[in-house]
Amino acid sequence: MLSFAITAADGRVERLPLAVTRLVIAGWTGRDKAKLQEHIDELQALGVAPPVSTPIYYPLSASLLTQDDAIQVLGAGSSGEVEAMLIGTPRGMLVTLASDHTDREAEAYSIQISKQMCQKPVARAAWWFADVAERWDSLTLQSRQDGAVYQDGDCTAMLPPLEIVRGACGAEELPPGWAMPLGTLPVHGGIRGGDRFAMTLADPKTGRTIEHAYRVERLEMAG
Repeated sequence: MLSFAITAADGRVERLPLAVTRLVIAGWTGRDKAKLQEHIDELQALGVAPPVSTPIYYPLSASLLTQDDAIQVLGAGSSGEVEAMLIGTPRGMLVTLASDHTDREAEAYSIQISKQMCQKPVARAAWWFADVAERWDSLTLQSRQDGAVYQDGDCTAMLPPLEIVRGACGAEELPPGWAMPLGTLPVHGGIRGGDRFAMTLADPKTGRTIEHAYRVERLEMAG
C-alpha cells in the first residue's frame, strides 16, 4: 500500500492511501527522435540491444514500488532513472515521481528482467494530473547522484502523457490501481551507479515541487 500527500490546485493537501495492483514501465518514450537515439546509444554501449519499436510497455510486479528511504540491490551494477509517474484512481489520475532503478548488468540480456530485479522508489507527494495537464510540457525533472546533477530537463523530452497512456491501456486514463512511469531523460556523463539518488519534479508556474531521495545498499554477490 502506498500513501500520498496530494496538493490540489487551490493548495489544499489531503492524504490518500492507494493500493497499486498493476505496474507498467513505459520505455523508449522520447519525443525527440535524436535524443531517443542518444539514450539507445547509451544503453548499446552497455551491451543492450536496441528496441524493435518504440515505445515499449514492460509489465512488472507492483510490489516493487516502495516509498522507503533505501533499497537493496545485488552488486554494484545498478542505477536510478528519474521519471514522472501516473497512477490511476477512481477520482482520476495522480502524477508523482519515481525512479526506475535498473540492474545494468542484467539489462544486457533482458531489459524487462533488469527492471524486475530492482525496487522502484516512489515519492510520498502527488498532484492531480488534471491540475497540471495543460502545462505538462513545462514541468521539469532533475536527478542528482551522490550530490551531482545526473539528469536534468523538462517533460517535452517524453511523448505527451495521454499518448503514452493510450498506448498502454487504450483509454484516456489509467484504470484504478495502475501505475506507470512515463520515461526518463538522458544522463550527464554516462550511465553509472551511486550511493544516493535524489530526484525532483517541479512545476515552474506554482513553484511547487515533488521530491524524493533514497540510499542504495549493495548486497555482496555470493558467487
